Amino acid sequence: MTMLGRGGTDFRPVFDWLAQQHDSATVVLYATDGMGSFPIKPPPWPVIWLLTPDAVQLSELPFGVGVRMVESSAESSAESSAESSNFASAEDPER
Repeated sequence: MTMLGRGGTDFRPVFDWLAQQHDSATVVLYATDGMGSFPIKPPPWPVIWLLTPDAVQLSELPFGVGVRMVESSAESSAESSAESSNFASAEDPER
C-alpha cells in the first residue's frame, strides 16, 4: 500500500463532532501518522492511535494508547508485532 499525504491533520474536528453527538462514542480508533493538531483536553472516551510505521514517537501523543503498525516480510506474515504505550486519559489521570 502506498501512503499519501504526511502530516498536518487536524484531529480536533472529529473529537468536536463526537462531543456534539452526546457521548455516543465508547472508543475512538484513529489511524494516522500522528502529525497534526490535537485537542487541548483529552476526550472522555478511550482513544487508540493506530500509527503508521514511520509515524511520530509514541511519547509525542498527548493522550490515549498508541499502537504502531509494523511492516512485515513475506516470511513473517503469519506473525505480527506492535509497539504500544499507555498514556493518562481523562478518566484515569493516575495511569
